[in-house]
Amino acid sequence: MLTAYLATVAVLAAHLPLSPWTLLPGAIVIGGGLWALLSRLGLHLGLPSVLLALVLMAGCVVAASLVYDTSCDGQTYHQEAIVHLHDRWNPYNDPSDPSNPWVRHYPKASWLIAVFSL
Repeated sequence: MLTAYLATVAVLAAHLPLSPWTLLPGAIVIGGGLWALLSRLGLHLGLPSVLLALVLMAGCVVAASLVYDTSCDGQTYHQEAIVHLHDRWNPYNDPSDPSNPWVRHYPKASWLIAVFSL
């Protein structure tokens, strides 16, 4: 999840559109950088632990996609924020774009991770 978040932030900071063509290479570069950093710190991750983490995250994404959010929050500003991000809104470049004040002022980490999984 950290890699997905950092890749999304890096793509937005570079003023690139959020798409699989920009997010996936960003995640690979950041994941490789984190792997190298952990190796330099003496924390060696084995392939089985990395594969287990990937399988668990994929299972969480599948489980989350099976739940439809019918709450007021989920149907209003959360959904609006993710749609705006998907439609090329950059909160770092143009923070005043969406008309909803909740979208402009709430923390965006969960929305950025949601856009990564679209």
